[in-house]
Amino acid sequence: MKFKIQLITQYETGEDIQELVCLEREPERLEDVGITLAEAKNLLSTLQKQIVEQQLAAYLASQQKCPQCDQVFRHKDQHPIVFHTLFGNLKLLSPRWFQCPCQPHKTRTFTPLAELLTEHCSPERLYLETKWASLISFDLAAQLLEDVLPTDSHVRATSVRNHLQRVAK
Repeated sequence: MKFKIQLITQYETGEDIQELVCLEREPERLEDVGITLAEAKNLLSTLQKQIVEQQLAAYLASQQKCPQCDQVFRHKDQHPIVFHTLFGNLKLLSPRWFQCPCQPHKTRTFTPLAELLTEHCSPERLYLETKWASLISFDLAAQLLEDVLPTDSHVRATSVRNHLQRVAK
């Protein structure tokens, strides 16, 4: 048997279909029934990456023009940022644009994603980190999150501690 899992994004102008994963299964053993934890982690991580990238592309497209004069902002450069979610750490490119000359500004450039992603950690991940870190040690909380969540990198106990302290303040 072959199972294809697709993400269908509907826009005002049409649809975009992306295949996320294709699983082949012949249920000959107990281990072959259903999906594995590793496959589920990979699927959720891939799904999160695709959805976040499409949402951020739509957000950046909506922010591309000056609200006063409707002129398109000029692109200066971009830099990578890491956004930590429950379903993986996402490396995103954050563009930097020049301010429009029609109005005075404090800075010459700005980063539109900085207005949307005020933290580099999603609220859901922050919630789970602080919940578990308040109940058990930071190291055990990090190990638990690493075992359960489809993160693609090591969850550090110091990050869990820092997030807990920030939420506590």
